[in-house]
Amino acid sequence: MQKMGVKEIAIISSVPLSEPVSRNRLVPFCNLFIEKGLSVSLICPKSDPNSHAHPAGVNLIEVSIESDKPKSFFKRAIKEASDAATLLKVAKAQKADAYLPSMPSMFLAFLPPFYLPKKCSFIDIRDLTWEYLSDKSFLQRLSKNAFRFLFKRTINFYQLVAVTNSVEFAYVNAVRKGVKPTLLVSNGITKEQFDKLQTTLPANNDKLTVTYIGNVGIAQNLETLVGAAKQLPEVQFRIIGAGIELDKVSYMVRESKLSNVELTGRIPWDSVKDYYNSTDVLYAQLTSDFAGAMPSKLYEYLSTGKYIIYGGEGQAAEKLGEFNNNQVIPPNDANALVEAIKAVKECGEINKLSKQNRQQIEEHYIRENTARKLIDGVIDTIN
Repeated sequence: MQKMGVKEIAIISSVPLSEPVSRNRLVPFCNLFIEKGLSVSLICPKSDPNSHAHPAGVNLIEVSIESDKPKSFFKRAIKEASDAATLLKVAKAQKADAYLPSMPSMFLAFLPPFYLPKKCSFIDIRDLTWEYLSDKSFLQRLSKNAFRFLFKRTINFYQLVAVTNSVEFAYVNAVRKGVKPTLLVSNGITKEQFDKLQTTLPANNDKLTVTYIGNVGIAQNLETLVGAAKQLPEVQFRIIGAGIELDKVSYMVRESKLSNVELTGRIPWDSVKDYYNSTDVLYAQLTSDFAGAMPSKLYEYLSTGKYIIYGGEGQAAEKLGEFNNNQVIPPNDANALVEAIKAVKECGEINKLSKQNRQQIEEHYIRENTARKLIDGVIDTIN
């Protein structure tokens, strides 16, 4: 309930707070708005209450939404639109002074004009998901063009637009005619997480250990990592995380009888520190279809100072060019990954932690610092 004289912002997310990628983006927003004296409501799908901490001082409104997604592209799109509409109806009922839908759901960009007042609506664009639709499928190609049209028509509804990277920034500016400039609010790492990772130690392993930490999904295609593990039985591989492809990856490991691959499932973030300490090389990948995205996990990796091998191109590969102690290889190429691991092993410097990378993250990619321009912009608009 909004306190007398205190302005309220309603933040809307289509992703439950149990998902680290959503929690890590939104909780700093919440904390900064509270710091500025606003009342904050966070509307999102309901999740297991034991999977995450309730953000302090936030009116958390978790909406019961079926988590299973239809396999049919058309039915999945209909469900996503329906879920977004449900969340927006709940947000509208708050009668807040400001509304901030936070994608990646494209329908949280398309539908707010039907539910929220224009004068106090803002948007946080975390992904351009429709751009990942395949041009090979007639239905998906047709849908992509339709979604582009909808985005062009709705983006000027918002008083202020925030994006996470330069690709999104250019995309939005090509169609937006807003008076206020688009804000580049980069992803990164929270100050608390960054500080905890500064005590990460070099590993002391009998076997070289390569670790992947994050979502196990289609975009990551961890079949590449399994393929490398088959060729390098003397190297220990670990996959820390969960996602829609976890069962498939687990099956591949069992079928290939790989004793050098460990899958832990999702673990609490505070427990991840032990895995960072015992890791020689950190691995991440995004397939070519997702070249415009920047995995926020890379900022976490860089904060440890450890060596990184990244399979990918585009935005993330370009960003890693600003840092040292890493190697970028083509995505979906197990042989390239094998050669990269061999090269790291032979160089004999994998136990050196990069102070430069840590310093650069601290100076430019602490979430609380990068988010302030959005928080200040929202407050200036509604005051």
